[in-house]
Amino acid sequence: LTQDDVLVIISGTNDVAVNVAHAAVECIKETLDKTNDAKIVLVDLPLRYDLEEWSCVNEEIKKTNKLLKELSDKYVNTTLVEASKSARHLHTRHGLHLNFKGKQWLAERIIYALKETRSFTPTP
Repeated sequence: LTQDDVLVIISGTNDVAVNVAHAAVECIKETLDKTNDAKIVLVDLPLRYDLEEWSCVNEEIKKTNKLLKELSDKYVNTTLVEASKSARHLHTRHGLHLNFKGKQWLAERIIYALKETRSFTPTP
């Protein structure tokens, strides 16, 4: 990828639910290590509103999001979008997926992040 390219990384909560989120984070880290020139938008994980906030899955989501935040802070070409800030009303009735308004909300935040990363200049 070149400095004219953009990479948006969005992952889901399935890996967290089966205790392999660490593997997904490691794959993301490897991708960030290899992608020095492109602008990267990294989207963290939304909470699962079909589960209690204190559930083990939501606790793992919070831990995973902390790792994603640390990664985004480490790489100057990476901006974090916090899907974890999506409110309950932005999710479907069952609470697992974003609804139409939630998808619009997330898309707007990704677009804003892309505009913010436009000024990024890779180091030679």
